[in-house]
Amino acid sequence: MTSNYRLILREWRPVRKNTLYGFACIELIGLSVGNVSIHQKGGRWWVSLPARPVLDLDDKHVSGPDGQKQYMALLRWRDRELANQFSTDIIALIRARYPHDLDDLFV
Repeated sequence: MTSNYRLILREWRPVRKNTLYGFACIELIGLSVGNVSIHQKGGRWWVSLPARPVLDLDDKHVSGPDGQKQYMALLRWRDRELANQFSTDIIALIRARYPHDLDDLFV
């Protein structure tokens, strides 16, 4: 599948923690989207759009049964194919400008 949208990497902030490799600010057909997170696990890369914490009635961050903090998506792709292509395109932009930031040696 070929990308059919204009995508620009505006900012990149590497952060290594668990599956997280960093945060990007991207521009998508004129819309600026910050806090796009870049992840990798088991050789599989993915990009997550911004999300907000799920809060309980006391404004405490809710954790799931596995202890993981819960987040609610703010934006969604209409299908998996678009989401996968977006991830592939963002990873390619980061690798082109910051070739070593996504290496496993980066800590």
